[in-house]
Amino acid sequence: MNKGKKRFRSVICTVLAFLLALALTLIGVLCVTKVTLLNAGYVSRLSETSGYSKAIWQELKDEFVSYGSACNVDADFFDGVFETVVTEEMINDHTEESIRDLYNGNETETDLSELNSKLFDALTVYAEEKGFILDNNLKDNLQNMSNEMCDIFRAYTSMYKSSYFKNAFNIMRRYMPLFKWALIGLAIFALLSLVEIRMFFAKAKNYLRYYIYATSGATLMLAVGPAIALIMKLGSRINVENASLYGVASGFINGILTALLIAAAVAAAVTVLLIILRSVAVKKENKTE
Repeated sequence: MNKGKKRFRSVICTVLAFLLALALTLIGVLCVTKVTLLNAGYVSRLSETSGYSKAIWQELKDEFVSYGSACNVDADFFDGVFETVVTEEMINDHTEESIRDLYNGNETETDLSELNSKLFDALTVYAEEKGFILDNNLKDNLQNMSNEMCDIFRAYTSMYKSSYFKNAFNIMRRYMPLFKWALIGLAIFALLSLVEIRMFFAKAKNYLRYYIYATSGATLMLAVGPAIALIMKLGSRINVENASLYGVASGFINGILTALLIAAAVAAAVTVLLIILRSVAVKKENKTE
């Protein structure tokens, strides 16, 4: 083969290696999106480990105390309520239910009849201890209070059922088929690029070199941005005043960045393997010569 043809082949294979690197990078990004943003289990675990339930529990308690103060209910009453009735475990369960409903497209409101009954019973015991006469008028007032508290509880624990999240996920559901086909298309393109590069060379050391270019390029593209973001702690610098939302948002950003680094590590491992294979191929070729 003359120099002109070799140069042309080299240019074509370099372009294919670059396009293959882009395809592998996009496949990595789509896979990370699939296991994080589009995974209800991941979001549930994140809400649990980020301290979301604990923050919501404290915010709810403060809100209940403020509401009770307006209704002449002592703050000490809510200490018992938030130890036995409105617990962190309960908030976590309701949060998980909201996340499942969001991902499944279920728009029905959470049934809080059991919570309502427990709050009403606790208020009734409190009124009796304070010496109030439990007539129908007082019972109606206590029921109205428990209803209001349930509304406050629903507002705080149903963040994932808010219109913002619903609209965002409705858009994602609309484009989910495109997501699937994009992943399939990129995988096919990557496979064809591998085959095309392979067909240009008879010796393993030559085509493996371009495979190494592609996987190392994908490693860099997947790793550099997330690594810089994690080093600079960008996930912790988001401007969210609400403590519960801050924990979820920062944890979500850091989780995605970490997942991208894991994808980069996989690409790096493949690169190392290809380097070893090429080294073996070069040694075999040198022996035969």
